[in-house]
Amino acid sequence: MSQLEHEMIALRLLFEPWKTAPHGTVIWEPEASDPTAQFKRSVIAKAKEVLAAGDSALAGSGFKIPQFGEADFPAIQDALATDPEQRNFIELAAACESVSRSLARVAAQQFVQADAASRHSLT
Repeated sequence: MSQLEHEMIALRLLFEPWKTAPHGTVIWEPEASDPTAQFKRSVIAKAKEVLAAGDSALAGSGFKIPQFGEADFPAIQDALATDPEQRNFIELAAACESVSRSLARVAAQQFVQADAASRHSLT
């Protein structure tokens, strides 16, 4: 199993409570009455973009590396300062960061392979 596959499984598990150990981290869709619902939904949407990019990379399709991860920690900490789910959303951002790093490695490998192929075709 590749590093990207491993990171994708870890990220996906955050959205699958039926596969999570008791007291494990789970990301739930926020309730309408939650004062931070809009912020949480935007974080979840960014995470889904990371999942989609990872799925595309694993399928061998083109993908764009999403910009979501550790740089978002301060915003999450501020917006969810008094929210009991703050730790869960920080963990979500960390998992997204791991997938993004794996995607960057895959992109670099694809670039090197494409460069080598183009150089080979010139000879």
